[in-house]
Amino acid sequence: METGKTKGKAFTEERNRIDPTFVEDIQRSEQAVWDACRWISDKFGIDVQKPPLQIRESIQEMYSAGDNGDIMSIWPIEVKHREDHDFSSVADYPFPLMLLSKVRAFEQKRVKPIMFLIVNRSRTGLISYNLRDIQNHLVVETIKNPRTGLPCECLLCPKELGTYHAFEWLHTQET
Repeated sequence: METGKTKGKAFTEERNRIDPTFVEDIQRSEQAVWDACRWISDKFGIDVQKPPLQIRESIQEMYSAGDNGDIMSIWPIEVKHREDHDFSSVADYPFPLMLLSKVRAFEQKRVKPIMFLIVNRSRTGLISYNLRDIQNHLVVETIKNPRTGLPCECLLCPKELGTYHAFEWLHTQET
């Protein structure tokens, strides 16, 4: 009877017969992945992670498990809690434009957020805005800061460009 270890050994032997330099090639390519990590970090200021190299030892492992990529990147997402507004849809938001950020804060970011999430007062849902989809619709307006009373340049976009998402975990009941 063939065990998993025997099958793994047969797989490794077959892989070595078909592609005898496979393991060495993949191990050598690791430095290229590290170089790409450094380039992404230096060029864009994005935090990246490199998952450990995994070489499958059996055909079962090869087909049942895979990696999620050579490099994992972390992109910023901006979250704003609208403590003064409750809304349960985009239409419920009381203004035609959604305030996304202060212009100064947005311009200072080396890596721009890929998304803005605007959470309602009761924290039962949010409106999402993908920067790629709204970038040509952004508006700058000077708004009086309600806390300080001072004028502030703000980045806004038409509210209807967002999508409302209810927090589903609030709507599920245990049985």
